[in-house]
Amino acid sequence: ASRLPTEEVSDLIQRHMNHFPELEEGGEALWREARLDRDYLYTTLVRFLAELGVQVRVARTADMHGAVRRYDPDAKVLTLSEVLRRGSRNFQLAYQVGLLTQAATLDRFAADRHLTSESSRALARVALANYFAGAVLMPYQPFLEAARSERCDIDLLGHRFRASYEQTCHRLTTLRRPGAEGVPFHMVRVD
Repeated sequence: ASRLPTEEVSDLIQRHMNHFPELEEGGEALWREARLDRDYLYTTLVRFLAELGVQVRVARTADMHGAVRRYDPDAKVLTLSEVLRRGSRNFQLAYQVGLLTQAATLDRFAADRHLTSESSRALARVALANYFAGAVLMPYQPFLEAARSERCDIDLLGHRFRASYEQTCHRLTTLRRPGAEGVPFHMVRVD
């Protein structure tokens, strides 16, 4: 029977219990190597992308034609919409860093034999780059400690880590590190 790409990617994530240690390690390495600064995360991520040869621009909404981000790989320009709030801009920057620095890991997971179409493989790369971005914005140990001390208060955690409600919820579902697990949340997105 034919399966939807979303189902195949969901199954991939479930097989890994929504925890990808290599992406967690990649996020932690980025903090060290790029000398990221929580108070100036946008600036330090832009600086790191510049070191990779990528320019970051913020464009007017009308110029984006409905998009919130656009990456031109030939010109190496990442354009973000002015409507993105600070946390969402940071997320998009971290997402782009993930695509550029974690490509081998993303490709390895996307080559999973259960992903039967190019659509499934592309969707897996997007999902895992989003995972990486969440790991950068909300580093594992500090986020786990905050989640425990704040009793998983989603609004407070989102404010503290400058992440959206949805990003914070998703990060709570990824706290599955052996020996340092969070509450085993599972969330369903309803459109």
